[in-house]
Amino acid sequence: MSATNPSEDEDLLKGIAAAMDTLVIIGDILYNVTDKPMKLSKDYINDLFPQYESALISYNIPDATITRLNKNLSALNTAVYILTGENFDSIRADFEDFKNDLGYSDNQITESEIENYILSLN
Repeated sequence: MSATNPSEDEDLLKGIAAAMDTLVIIGDILYNVTDKPMKLSKDYINDLFPQYESALISYNIPDATITRLNKNLSALNTAVYILTGENFDSIRADFEDFKNDLGYSDNQITESEIENYILSLN
């Protein structure tokens, strides 16, 4: 990485770690709902629903998990803006669309927003 200063390097590393942790969290939520090992692909998730839709909606995502996701999304947001600079407006716009799809417009995500996003992958 060649960010312009050490602080940006650290923020980029935090963003990478946040992306990986978010994948683990989504896999863990789906595992707890389905009791099946997870493959994090859209096709695999599509095959789970609607069979597990009600189980996902009734599953209580722990507050600590939601807190982790909010921290991760904040770190990802910072990393995307560092990486895109001013020359990659389309990537930045795509990330903003993703955050809006997720319901992250107010810099917080709720349990129902997480569930709705996972269901929207179907």
